[in-house]
Amino acid sequence: MNGLPPKRMATHNAVLTQGPDWWDLDDYKLYFQQLVKMRMNFMGLHCYPEGVAGPEPLVWIGHPDDVDANGNVSVSPPASWTGTKDGRWGYSPMATGEFGGGAALLFAEDDYGSPVMRGHMPKPATPEACNDVFTRAASMLREAFGYGRNLGVKVCIGTETPLVIPQAVATRLREKGLDPQRQETRQLVYQGIFTRVARACPVDAYWLWTPETWTWRGASRAEIDATTRDIEAAL
Repeated sequence: MNGLPPKRMATHNAVLTQGPDWWDLDDYKLYFQQLVKMRMNFMGLHCYPEGVAGPEPLVWIGHPDDVDANGNVSVSPPASWTGTKDGRWGYSPMATGEFGGGAALLFAEDDYGSPVMRGHMPKPATPEACNDVFTRAASMLREAFGYGRNLGVKVCIGTETPLVIPQAVATRLREKGLDPQRQETRQLVYQGIFTRVARACPVDAYWLWTPETWTWRGASRAEIDATTRDIEAAL
């Protein structure tokens, strides 16, 4: 996030560290209940595939062959949501036991975060743990999203375009003789994403975000063309 204007950084900190990165199933249910009370009917979530904040386990990225009939995945990047000790989003890492004013008594563990990450913080350390994080995320979101839809709320998840393919996924693709930069391969990866979403935690829509950096620095013709090609692959 280097170079972000201070106000933009503050917005990210407030929305993410005290937001979906830490939510459990009860938090999601409460959020959906409040949306309905406020006469709202849509919730959309954004996923960072890799970089300062990712990969995150909201969206699995990979080859469709690595998704089984139930949406379980056999190969995953080391995805994680932030906890109190990993220092993402401009915060300094800190154990909850060091919180003052009695706040330490509110937490059962020093590294607080999403229940999806328990036992795997700050990041999953083995291939099996990587898959487990995505399995847990799908289980929680499937129930949460189903609850929201029963209340009349439509749910959307998505990623930025052009899609950033995590290094672990790129390595897997090369092992299968595929070039991650080719349009045909990117189309296969989107097929993998959508297949897994449909089987593991169905949503009402999948959205594609143009890069955040375009907001403050604009976009070159080459970047726009790359995004156009990526959207075509997704379609």
